[in-house]
Amino acid sequence: MSYKKIGGEDLELNNIDSRNYDSPEAPPNDLDDLADLDDFEHDHEDDYSVDDDRADIGEGLLGGKKSTGKQRQFRRKPKISLKLGLVIAFVIVVLIVGFVIRYLKTSKGWSSDVDSLGRRLQPWQRNTLDEYNLSKNGLWNSSSEPQTREYFWTISDIVGAPDGVQRKMTVINGKFPGPLIEANEGDRIIVHVKNEGADPTGMHFHGMFQKGTNFMDGVLGVTQCGIMPGHEFTYNFTLDGQYGTYWYHSHWDLQAIDGVAGPLVIHSPKEDEAYKHLYDEEMVLFVNDWYHEMGREYMPGYLFPNGENDEPVPQAGLIQGMGEFDCSKYTDRECQQLQKQIIPVEENKTYRIRIINAGAMSEIDFSIDQHKFDLIEVEGFSVEPYELQAARVANAQRYSFLVKTDKREIDEQFWLRTEFNPHCYAEMNDELDINVRAIFSYPSHTEKVKKLIAKGDPNYLVAHGDPQDVKWKDFDGTVECLELNTTMLTPKYNDPIPGRGDFVELHAAFHRQQGAIKRGVFNATTWNPAKEATLSQFLREKPLEMFADGPSKHWGPDQLTVTVNSTRTIDLVINNLDDGAHPFHLHGHKFWILDSGNSYFNFGRYDNIPDRGQVMRDTLQVDGYGWVLIRFVIDNPGIWAFHCHFAWHMEAGLSMQFLALPEELMEMQPPSGWNDMCKAALEEEKEGQKEGQTN
Repeated sequence: MSYKKIGGEDLELNNIDSRNYDSPEAPPNDLDDLADLDDFEHDHEDDYSVDDDRADIGEGLLGGKKSTGKQRQFRRKPKISLKLGLVIAFVIVVLIVGFVIRYLKTSKGWSSDVDSLGRRLQPWQRNTLDEYNLSKNGLWNSSSEPQTREYFWTISDIVGAPDGVQRKMTVINGKFPGPLIEANEGDRIIVHVKNEGADPTGMHFHGMFQKGTNFMDGVLGVTQCGIMPGHEFTYNFTLDGQYGTYWYHSHWDLQAIDGVAGPLVIHSPKEDEAYKHLYDEEMVLFVNDWYHEMGREYMPGYLFPNGENDEPVPQAGLIQGMGEFDCSKYTDRECQQLQKQIIPVEENKTYRIRIINAGAMSEIDFSIDQHKFDLIEVEGFSVEPYELQAARVANAQRYSFLVKTDKREIDEQFWLRTEFNPHCYAEMNDELDINVRAIFSYPSHTEKVKKLIAKGDPNYLVAHGDPQDVKWKDFDGTVECLELNTTMLTPKYNDPIPGRGDFVELHAAFHRQQGAIKRGVFNATTWNPAKEATLSQFLREKPLEMFADGPSKHWGPDQLTVTVNSTRTIDLVINNLDDGAHPFHLHGHKFWILDSGNSYFNFGRYDNIPDRGQVMRDTLQVDGYGWVLIRFVIDNPGIWAFHCHFAWHMEAGLSMQFLALPEELMEMQPPSGWNDMCKAALEEEKEGQKEGQTN
């Protein structure tokens, strides 16, 4: 049994499955000189030592004893020259070592540039077909002792083509989408981020409470300054008190929609006790809209004088990091016609599909033709199974569905649909096909596809024709931008909801400001990221006025902050004065959705909130000209962002902050390197100002 050492603890090799080996800073392997180890996949079952295997091969080739007499006879009467014998021996060694390498690269222990269907991957392309298949080594063991899971990430700028159209991207470890983080409740996560890109960066682990580790929330301008190019920072936090489906993404500028994002899954014995007996297989379904230019290229056409806040409409959609754009629409760009994504499944199994909408703004309707499914999880909140034909998933939201693969008598392939709702766009983009789909492929169809791939047929899916089944009807029969109605759901655990709390009211809108540019506002305040993060300023200044309850603009007219100086319940009403829907995300907390409606919040309903088993989540969508009342408990010291999760609206300033428990926060000590990020950012700003004055 081989061992690796992490954090001073000896861990068996089959217990360090989440170590990231696709970084140049990852621990070296003795076979580095023989093969590319860019994506060393975890393996829960194999516990052999690669070094031992190689030693055995060496003994088999060179070991063994021969009689001295025969050796002397060989020297006296050589049948072949010594030089030729050495050549033959060398060839044999090369062939055997090559065979071993090929075996290892196609086994569970290594990933390669070929996925399990036999498709050859591009250098920038992550093998999501296998890596996002959580049960490829059997269902995860959530009962193991808490451990440290360490990752080494390098942010860099590349050129890739996830939907066939070449464009610049920013990615993690040279690949898109991001690597999977998979862990247990109670585990410690350490992520070393080295920035080799052209822009600052910072990593937000979406939905993580970060209790006691506000410094690790990753929001540039709020909880940290940017990791500047050429610099690095280590995120270190523990997964306490939560489990379920989450994700991570850059929280700088529009970097998340340029490629810096990936899935995060937390397992727990409590959740397994409730659901694990209900399914056989498990996968992540990572879905996002996609643009053909870097996000910043769209900003001049979005925020401009007398503009109407018409968000840029994407050109494509991706499933598991892959899409199919019609290259005939472009005559002046390099474009390679790709096939649709394929999702292979086994027959007569129940799959848990963890869907993540990681897009910039698009609302998706998820369904699988002829397959109903049961919803069991809402963003880490367990619910009783609820049958659906289709589910609407707003930006940044996540769900888990149970799907039975028992429809082989109907067909061997079906459409898996993550179709975009066009009614959420200001106008349609002629380049966009809203029918974002993949093939939900049963074994007989998958084997046909594999044979065509092995023959080198680029039309391995088209050759068998498209699925012929008709889609289910729309989930709610409407064309509005509405999220899934969670009032239909029953919580798995009847945890009590606290009583009425302190009332806070936010008005979200877009107002025309200086230069006649429409900007997002909360209560007439447009957020701009502070040059020095507000958390850094707070710890440096310790302003007494920030210890009083209520709203403040201590850090400037663009920093709306609501202070809550003791543990208490907050009732927050969000009035959406805009004609479009907004998915709002609260950092560091989950909330109960108490009530919602159209127009303004009616205080007459406050005393008669419907008594229903409210679902908790961290991201909710507020309909255009609508309102939502949520309740959450402030018990987590820190400065926590609350913002619209449309990437464009965040850039337009639709964000504010909660300063929670300032006295406790004041006692916290920043981790190593955290203060240095703000020093580096401020120094670079000063250098830029000097250059501007010189020019």
